[in-house]
Amino acid sequence: MLLESVTLSGFRCFGPAPLTINLAREVTAVVGPNAAGKTALLHALSKLFGVSRAQRTVYRSDFHLAVEDDPGSREPKKLFIDVLIGLPELNDGTATPETVAPSFRHMQLSRDDDAPVCRLRLEAQWEDDGTVEGEVSQELYWVDTLDDEPDDDEKHPVSAADRGLIQLYYTPASRDAEAQIRATTGALAARLLRAIEWSTDTKDAVNKASEGLGHAFESEAAIAAIAKALQKRWSALHDEVVDTKPRLSLVSRRFEEVVSKIAVIFEQGPDGQERSLDALSDGQQSLFYFALAAAVFDLERQVVAKKVEGFQDEQLRIPALTLFALEEPENHLSPYFLARIIRQVRSLTVAGSAQAIVTSHSPAVLSRVKPREVRYCRCNPKTRISSVKSIKLPSNETEAGKFVRGAMLAFPELYFARFVLLVEGDSERIVLPRLAEALDLLIDPAFVAIVPLGGRHVQHFWRLLSHLRVPTKTLVKPRKINGLSL
Repeated sequence: MLLESVTLSGFRCFGPAPLTINLAREVTAVVGPNAAGKTALLHALSKLFGVSRAQRTVYRSDFHLAVEDDPGSREPKKLFIDVLIGLPELNDGTATPETVAPSFRHMQLSRDDDAPVCRLRLEAQWEDDGTVEGEVSQELYWVDTLDDEPDDDEKHPVSAADRGLIQLYYTPASRDAEAQIRATTGALAARLLRAIEWSTDTKDAVNKASEGLGHAFESEAAIAAIAKALQKRWSALHDEVVDTKPRLSLVSRRFEEVVSKIAVIFEQGPDGQERSLDALSDGQQSLFYFALAAAVFDLERQVVAKKVEGFQDEQLRIPALTLFALEEPENHLSPYFLARIIRQVRSLTVAGSAQAIVTSHSPAVLSRVKPREVRYCRCNPKTRISSVKSIKLPSNETEAGKFVRGAMLAFPELYFARFVLLVEGDSERIVLPRLAEALDLLIDPAFVAIVPLGGRHVQHFWRLLSHLRVPTKTLVKPRKINGLSL
């Protein structure tokens, strides 16, 4: 299974006109300037396949607000997020219940000269119900047609079990990401812990140890004095027959509660000094969350393949497709970490049961992904509506190689500029900013990229910038060719 495309309408910076974004088979790299809509794309996918209720819930702020709209308007608003799930395993005969669930087989749609697909569509509507925030209603449907506008009788509600067959693990940028990482990390760990087949010896040992710790803790004179004073004051206020005797407890005496409080610690060095997850930097916490999600992904598949013992197979519900969404992994991390992350991501996606979407505003990402995996995201400054495009490569392989070397990778900063000025060489990069400064026109703050051609063929840059619709001008020196002035 693979996520082929996502179509957005009315979601955040994506306008009412449906926009279809095709995704790469393994890794999709979404690049573009700040506030272009990269994060909105990840949030759209999390509304369908997130692993927490907060990620799946649609809020009033998720509905598109046009430039001419009044922010205080109480008019109803609608949005939809439509995805196509490709099922190539049904064509090549490699489908198994783990890779293609029975419900996806049942809802498959045939296509001419291509693999069958399933279609899921999230629809949401905001209405004024008299309260301050209004009321948001949302529903996820199977759609049994490939028509752009399905009828009501062509949409069928998706069960919670079927929805969980595709899960998205979202690694946010390090903007106060601790709370989200902790919540999702707990959910991932809990899924594995529930499936562990605990031995009787382990349960008895944990229960005995927790009882011993509890007795030792409560036998301390100071702890006993605190408990006595607390009981006295509590009994004076509370005269019910239940919850009558409070006491201080170091650990629970129930095995399940002890296990649920498992935490990750890090050994600092040879001295064995331990550090908790809180001690990690923001970037390291994001890295750890991704490492945990990848480890859970690996372990679940080893359990299914009977390569690991100690787990109850029936308690471990493994997604048929796992999506890894990494938002701006370069934040608070060295650019060299990006290469490690991409390499790990590819190791997960090579088996075919996972895909990754990486957003970035760093030029370094372009040299670490394949040209056909790049998607360019840009927000129109006038309409405030975002668009996402793949890079159109020449069909000829030789020309495609020249295009990649001569334009795509020649000056990656142009993907993050509001205006591109093509010049002949490096001297213009020195002179033009100083000339602009003398005229009180600051080039860098305006996100103007001065791109030296350096002997490259200008048509490659023109083709790329024209396709991406980035405003551009070309500045060349006057010269004569065959007696003609240029």
